[in-house]
Amino acid sequence: MKRKMILLAALSLPLLFTSGCATGSGGVPAAPETASEEQPRASKPLIYLYATEKGLADNSTQTEEEAVKAIEKILRTEPVFRNLAEIRFRRPLPLDGKNLTAGECLKLARKIQAVLDKPEVSGIVITHNSNTLEDTAYFLNLLIRSEKPIVLVQTIPPVKTVTMESMLNFYNALAAAASPESRGMGVLVSMNDTIYAARDAEKDSGDGSNSNRSGDFGPLGFIINGKPQYYYRTTRRHTARTEFDLASIQELPKVQTVYLYADDSPLQILDWTKKGVRGIVVDCSGEGVLKPAIQNALKQAMKAGVVVVLASRTGSAAEIPDGEIAKNAVLENSLTPQKSAILLMLALTRTSDPHLIQEYFKRY
Repeated sequence: MKRKMILLAALSLPLLFTSGCATGSGGVPAAPETASEEQPRASKPLIYLYATEKGLADNSTQTEEEAVKAIEKILRTEPVFRNLAEIRFRRPLPLDGKNLTAGECLKLARKIQAVLDKPEVSGIVITHNSNTLEDTAYFLNLLIRSEKPIVLVQTIPPVKTVTMESMLNFYNALAAAASPESRGMGVLVSMNDTIYAARDAEKDSGDGSNSNRSGDFGPLGFIINGKPQYYYRTTRRHTARTEFDLASIQELPKVQTVYLYADDSPLQILDWTKKGVRGIVVDCSGEGVLKPAIQNALKQAMKAGVVVVLASRTGSAAEIPDGEIAKNAVLENSLTPQKSAILLMLALTRTSDPHLIQEYFKRY
């Protein structure tokens, strides 16, 4: 308990990374061990910390600039951080998690790639609005070419609402990025002492540090006493093995997602086709049920060169009885519709052939 009080005192002032309070659902996780003396500088990894939104000030008398300086000082001088890594804080990036765009993700990816290309850098932590954290994580997972750890963690609230769990949640993300065990694991999501693969992480509740899960595949590992312990690794391609070329992508193709329901209409699909949308992700009901009007609209879209991805809201494979659609559409069996749209968007930078894009969906 004494270690936890020391850690809370070290963390309680500056970590005001906006939105989403991380409030654990069970007992308080164990605090990481702290050395009595600072580690030698040469032995410490260099970690870049990016906050992706504004709002670091505590809404009292503090300005944004003062809040940034306070954060930089704490990360540089407090033993709990100083002994973990050399941490370089970067001012908030203009990335609004509530209104995220593909173009903003592309800009973020370029910044992250440029930093990771520096040989002295060991890894990166990104604090992010929880609403779209999983989307940004998967986007970076498909684009960044590096073995170095990239860890996304939910943003931390102002000091007035801060909790022990939220502080440890943030510390754990830094610990994961600083660990050599995280190399080659792809982009990671750290939440509530648990480490998820970016591909599988899903937000399953509106708030709290326990608001993520990983569906049928489970987490990769856990943070135990301030150190990551991995039990699994994903077999899907990512990061250093990606085929997508960030340097050559100037603009991302337009992709739309349609959710099928009782009164769904083909008009939206037909309108998108006329407006030059290059890809459509269909979130099918049940085992892939498509009404005749929707089937006809999708056939028209495919004849016009639009790549159609069919997924089921159940998370399992969509079984499409229509032979023409099944032959020419891309079938997905485990990605959420939003992540299917991200993968389709990037696949379209390489090819418009649905059969080749199907292979991307199998590999990633």
